[in-house]
Amino acid sequence: MKKMSLFLILSVVVVLIISSHLSAATRGISVVSKHGQTLYLYKDYQALVIGVSDYERWPKLPNAVSDAIEIAEKLRGMGVEVKLVLDPTYREMKTALTDMVYGMGSEQNRGVLFFYAGHGETETMADGRKMGYIIPKDCPLLARDPRGFANHAVSMREIESTSMRIRSKHVLMLFDSCFSGALFALVRAVPHDITEKSTLPVRQYITAGREDEEVPDQSMFKRCLLIGLGGDADLTGDGYITGSELGMYLSDKVVNYTHRQQHPQYGKINNPDLDRGDFVFALSGLDRKKTIERVKQAKWTAKPEKSQLDMDALLAKIREKEEAKKRAKEALVQQVKELRDDLSKYKKIVNAKLDETIELAAWEVLRKKYPEWTHKVNPGDTATLVRRVLAKDSDGVLRQIIEPTDGPLAKPKQVSSMSTVLTASEIGRDGSYIAYAVGIVLDTKTNLMWTSSDDGSGVNSSDVEAYAKASNVGGYTDWRIPTIAELSDLFEFYEQNKHGFHITKLIDLSDAWVWGIEIGSLTALSFLSGNRSYGPNDLYGGNRVEYHDPSSRVLLVRTVN
Repeated sequence: MKKMSLFLILSVVVVLIISSHLSAATRGISVVSKHGQTLYLYKDYQALVIGVSDYERWPKLPNAVSDAIEIAEKLRGMGVEVKLVLDPTYREMKTALTDMVYGMGSEQNRGVLFFYAGHGETETMADGRKMGYIIPKDCPLLARDPRGFANHAVSMREIESTSMRIRSKHVLMLFDSCFSGALFALVRAVPHDITEKSTLPVRQYITAGREDEEVPDQSMFKRCLLIGLGGDADLTGDGYITGSELGMYLSDKVVNYTHRQQHPQYGKINNPDLDRGDFVFALSGLDRKKTIERVKQAKWTAKPEKSQLDMDALLAKIREKEEAKKRAKEALVQQVKELRDDLSKYKKIVNAKLDETIELAAWEVLRKKYPEWTHKVNPGDTATLVRRVLAKDSDGVLRQIIEPTDGPLAKPKQVSSMSTVLTASEIGRDGSYIAYAVGIVLDTKTNLMWTSSDDGSGVNSSDVEAYAKASNVGGYTDWRIPTIAELSDLFEFYEQNKHGFHITKLIDLSDAWVWGIEIGSLTALSFLSGNRSYGPNDLYGGNRVEYHDPSSRVLLVRTVN
């Protein structure tokens, strides 16, 4: 009897163990094929996103970094864990790629994404074949310094090697640049429905254009990618987006919107062991309106169990979205807690006032660890950094964590009330900007108040400070010269005022160049190109940058609470 009892206990234990393994195998991300088959895809999604704008020798790309940030935010909103790297040197880019292989790429059941925005280059090899490259910020030009180029550019062969060393079964790489795509076989097949074959290993690549085409800094590829990930790239109408669907969607849309000036290329790696599957986006951030509409219009034929299955699938998607939002919020809260601790340490370093180089090194640590929040923020400007963090604090949770109280993290003092604004007549709105009849424009996103027009004729550098101190606009006398970071936030590439400059229509900017402060020095920003200006003999990153006559417009700003 005891033997029988022991046998029953062992049987139950074995069943429980097997059940737990089956349960673990089905956790994570699954899809339902057109024929109702449930297919396990991944444990999760992770992505490496790289953007390079501040090139030392190549032409600068003002929008590449902001494009990378937009893609990272989109992916995070879809439940993807993202590592963002901005303006990396060759060594930093190689480190990020290596970390992708041995960090996020070490998990077999994972969907791994890579996105790059920046310059691309193509070199003709001895046998006539083409080799493509992506370019880090410190890479020399191929035509001027071939040896330096070879030591700094990242070739497609290195990208291929990186994708093959990743253990994850599905890898999708997107390049918002043009170069030779010789490492992959071009595809123009009609996207097929998701089947068991879709779960097989694959390495897929999508580039923004052909090797002989120029990709503009104002990226149509990025715009179409964001729209496609919102649900438009679901070409088969099954509620999911595959890598093949995304490639065809981007090819068709970008070609159309650029009037055939840009032809995205897409395909799979030339390797029979890694070209059989298809990357699948089954993420909570996808637009499910089309799927829901199909369910409403479907003609079910007296099979209530099938109807219930579809309803359960939709409810499961809602739960996935809620869980993804919860995970994203938890990750953000943890990141803000780390930032709070790091800022506390940074404050101690600054207050010690022992060595300016140590302060700059400490700021560099913050810049590398928190690229989204520190991008275009002047060294030491922790108040702006904190404001950026709190800009997305919809429920007040982040403010409770990082509410500044004193020292360099303190909230700006309220120098004057908003009474003049509140009693003035509102004369126009444009996004976050509100124009008032007293000659001011309030940006509700940054809590910055701008004069609604510049000085009108230009001010020499020696007279700029005096001009600001003597100004009395809208009843305020605490106007100041903006920082270059604040001017950069005012720069709107997709907007133009009546003079054709990239700024809200509510501000009458009469010339492209506007004075600003950067690291304690007076410089200027162009509202045509987005570039900074330096003197005729100044070098930036080893190269002379855009230079203009030293008389720019003055656009004044003040901070309000």
